[in-house]
Amino acid sequence: MCNKGIRFLVKKALLTAFSVLCLLPVGFAVVQALQYGGQFSFRQFEEILLYRKEFFTWFWNSVLYATAILAIQLPLSALAGYAFAQSRGRLMGAVFTLYIFVMILPFQATLVPQYLALHRMGCSNTPWAVILPNAVGAFGPVLIAQYIRGIDPDILNAARSEGATEWQIFLRFILPMCRPAFTALAVLSFFMNWSCIDQVLLFVQDSRLSTLALELSGQHFGPVRYAADVVYAILPLLVYCSCRDGLERGICLSNIL
Repeated sequence: MCNKGIRFLVKKALLTAFSVLCLLPVGFAVVQALQYGGQFSFRQFEEILLYRKEFFTWFWNSVLYATAILAIQLPLSALAGYAFAQSRGRLMGAVFTLYIFVMILPFQATLVPQYLALHRMGCSNTPWAVILPNAVGAFGPVLIAQYIRGIDPDILNAARSEGATEWQIFLRFILPMCRPAFTALAVLSFFMNWSCIDQVLLFVQDSRLSTLALELSGQHFGPVRYAADVVYAILPLLVYCSCRDGLERGICLSNIL
């Protein structure tokens, strides 16, 4: 018992130290955002929120991209995930393996095909150049398929024996039961697309279509960049706090991370 108690305290101390270490950059940004000219002041926030119109342009661009991607990604992932989970054929198994392979590929490996496809579709330098590649990714179908495979098949078989069609099973059983997986997918996708930089930088040349994450990575905001960083982090923090339980449950039950 003594050894277990000591190990627990050591683990707790290490996790606490690691958490503090992770929060140091956040604390540094907040402290710097509350200073102006070496004194405590809200001047940085005043300038960002009242005098920097481009900040809101890029902020709402980021919201638009993240929302549009989710609106396309969630239904496509639900349909594809259900198809993968219910199919037992070799062909679908091979396609699912291909999805997993594509999911682990780095962005740089698909950069040229994405650029050529978007150019031929006439989507270059438009919001669709950011929305389409992210909306049809492989992560969503794999996550939903893994979650559906954890559902008791007797429930679905009982519905089929009662004469329910696949569409009825999908709409009345799968969608309600997969709510934690959809929550996890929505939150993770939002985080990823809220901080989207590479595709905006490479596929979009018009600065009016840029995202806040990309502009914050440069020197555009100058002496008020810390206030911009803090405001930029508020929305993801609110999303995480409101969806934390669903996110944790969806990831745990899908056995994918």
